[in-house]
Amino acid sequence: MSYRIKTSTITAENLAKIQNKYHFSTRAAILRICISLSLKEGDISLESIENLDTKLGFDISLQTLFGNEEVYYRCMINYLVGKKLDDNEYSDYVVAHIERGMTLLYGDFVITHSLKEFIEKIV
Repeated sequence: MSYRIKTSTITAENLAKIQNKYHFSTRAAILRICISLSLKEGDISLESIENLDTKLGFDISLQTLFGNEEVYYRCMINYLVGKKLDDNEYSDYVVAHIERGMTLLYGDFVITHSLKEFIEKIV
């Protein structure tokens, strides 16, 4: 089964700004960076995504987002939550991590002036 997720409108806008400026290979690559930054922060509450404006959000399948690495991300999220999540719960946590991660990533994006500086900041 191919699950699809949708980001908030603001995340989609910030995603486009980062992609347009630095020309990452795909937007999925940027979203994986967002998830990684958020996972580094630890567990997250699903309350953070209850009222997301997704009207103009970015739509992507989990298969496109993760490819062959989906098991790795699922295990990390299950570990942080402390239980095995069903597919719907897992999708919600992916969105929550994308949203928090984009906040962190975009903060670094606006204060850096080159791709090198941006990458050094997020690494």
